[in-house]
Amino acid sequence: MKNKSVKLFAIIVFIFTVLFSFSGCKACARTQWKQVYDAYTNKTERFVFQTFNATITQKTFAEIKTEFKILIDSDDFFEKYKDYPNAQAAVTAYQRQRFYFVDESIVILEESGFFDDINEDTVITFTTNDYIGWDGWRYPVFAVDINGKTYLDFETGYTNVINFVKEKINNP
Repeated sequence: MKNKSVKLFAIIVFIFTVLFSFSGCKACARTQWKQVYDAYTNKTERFVFQTFNATITQKTFAEIKTEFKILIDSDDFFEKYKDYPNAQAAVTAYQRQRFYFVDESIVILEESGFFDDINEDTVITFTTNDYIGWDGWRYPVFAVDINGKTYLDFETGYTNVINFVKEKINNP
C-alpha cells in the first residue's frame, strides 16, 4: 500500500511540475516581449536605427518571406556609421544573425512587388536596429528600398513591428 501511495504522490508531483513549467514558460515569453516593446517604444536611445545596403544570401526567395540572412556592403555601412562604436562588430553580428519581416509587412511587400523584383544580386537598402531582445532574436526590418523605390516605408514598418510585439505580449 505504501508503494502505491509513493507512486501516486510521485505522479502528482510530476504532473504539477510539468503544468507549472509550461505556465512559467508562457510568463517568461510575455516578459521578454514586454521588454522588447519597452525598448522599441520607451527606450529608443538604447538602440540605433541603421540603414545600409545588402544582398540577401538565400537561394530560394520563398524563404525570405519569414526570415533571411544578408551580406552587408561593409564599405557603405562604415561610411554611414564611421562614428558608431564597434562598427565592425555590428557588421559581423548583422551578417551572422537573421532578419525578418512581420506578417503585416509581408503583405505590403507582396502587394508592392518586392518579392518579384529581387534576385541574388539585388542590392537592397534595409532599415533595422541594433537591439537584441534575447538569444535567438532576429533583427526586424522596418523599411525596404531598392534603387530609391520604397517597398516598405519606416513608419508603416515600425507600426507593423510594434503591433507584432503587442500581439506576442497578449498571446505568447
